[in-house]
Amino acid sequence: MYAKNRVNNNIFSSCCSEYIYKNINTDFFILKTTPQTYIKNFSNKLCTKSKLYNMPVKSMFGIILVRHFRNGVFLNREVNISRRFLINSVRSNSSVAWESAKPFKDIPSPTSLPFIGTAWQMMPIIGRYSIERQHEANREKRKIFGDIIREKLGPIDAVICYTVEDLEVLMRNEGTTPHRIEFSTLKAYRELRKEWFNTSGLLVIQGEEWRHLRTKTQKHLLKPAAIMEYLDPLQDVSTDFVKRVFQIRDQNKEIPDMTEELYKWALENIKLKEARDDQKLTLLQAMLAKKDLSAKDAMVFVADMLMAGIETTSHTVGFLLYHLAKNPEKQELLYKEINRLLPSKDMRITPTIHDELRYLKACVKESMRLKPVIGGAARTLANDVVLSGYKVPAGAMVFVAYEEIFLSEKNFKNADKFVPERWLNRQEKPNPFAFVPFGFGPRSCIGKRLALLEINSLAIEILRNFKVEYHYEDIGTYSKMVTTPDKPLRFKFIER
Repeated sequence: MYAKNRVNNNIFSSCCSEYIYKNINTDFFILKTTPQTYIKNFSNKLCTKSKLYNMPVKSMFGIILVRHFRNGVFLNREVNISRRFLINSVRSNSSVAWESAKPFKDIPSPTSLPFIGTAWQMMPIIGRYSIERQHEANREKRKIFGDIIREKLGPIDAVICYTVEDLEVLMRNEGTTPHRIEFSTLKAYRELRKEWFNTSGLLVIQGEEWRHLRTKTQKHLLKPAAIMEYLDPLQDVSTDFVKRVFQIRDQNKEIPDMTEELYKWALENIKLKEARDDQKLTLLQAMLAKKDLSAKDAMVFVADMLMAGIETTSHTVGFLLYHLAKNPEKQELLYKEINRLLPSKDMRITPTIHDELRYLKACVKESMRLKPVIGGAARTLANDVVLSGYKVPAGAMVFVAYEEIFLSEKNFKNADKFVPERWLNRQEKPNPFAFVPFGFGPRSCIGKRLALLEINSLAIEILRNFKVEYHYEDIGTYSKMVTTPDKPLRFKFIER
């Protein structure tokens, strides 16, 4: 790839349509000159063509460039531009060129008041919406204003989007060091305690500092083989949880609210008990053993895991049990899969068996689609982009609401139904950005593989021992730091 003088990403982004991208067949495109010289030589042709087709010059540039790529006119081997680079550039902006997009100020917006902007909507007495029901507020605002709205949160300009297309544009324009909305209070706390913390942690820091720490810590959490080292201790924790269920059930075989018990289970998973032998380390021990990671860095990483990993995994399991209890026919199919692969209750899960539990994984994905524990993706834009036909400048804060995408009939048939089979149907292929519960790209959840292994392990142990039932009001959600149930998880556990 031509590294020093790459073509400006916006030129590709604003001009190449998805149709052109889909019809590119070559694996590598070879320029016979530098990109800058090539653009200069094409200027006359661009102007002529753009007038002929009544299109912006940048858009015509993309069509001509891709057409020449496909015709193989770039034969010199001085510079290679990979197909992946062009694909990412093509997809990194909406099909509407920047020049023809509507101005930022025209994005529909609720009434804004002095000083507080549109934040009054969530305030007591004068507000229209409950701060604990953000998902309901998003649904109502979308009906009133459309697929994109502009909020004024004090001095901050914020854009809220509700479509998978805008989510894709946001994620493909975040760069190598995405700027996420930071936890300023946590940052201040850790910066005041230098004796404990060398860094504010992955949840807080930005830019190159974030990338440096992420690179040092992700190796142990994103490699499937490394994660599978925790399968045995996770099973032990799950087995202890099942014993606890037997102990605390009431005379009706119910537990009044599973939430607190699930919190304890998630905390124990992060501690991961003792290593089963001298060769296997706990998560904290593994972090401390890394030569390029100091003890303080390891401690702040584990602290972040405690913050980010307890409520998220706990409520994910809670919602999974709820959906299985409300759909007993799906629960029975899952039990049959588990029983087929693990016919004895004391049989241990192996990595091979775990890989074969396809219906389990489909059930987990479907539950996360219906009740995502993370409300959406938020970024501070590094580049100008076009969202839903509007110009959104660099520096703007953009939030994309997951539930409006995950539950959209445009993205999923029978979107409000619990249908795990949709994830096993090869003919049903939604946009890959229509379901991104762990985020996307370099700032996606670093603990996603470990979290899924925890969730799967517990689901297996519960369902191989109990049939789970729920006989009360439908459970909705509260919008807090994470999405939580709005009613007790009052499950009935009937031993098998």
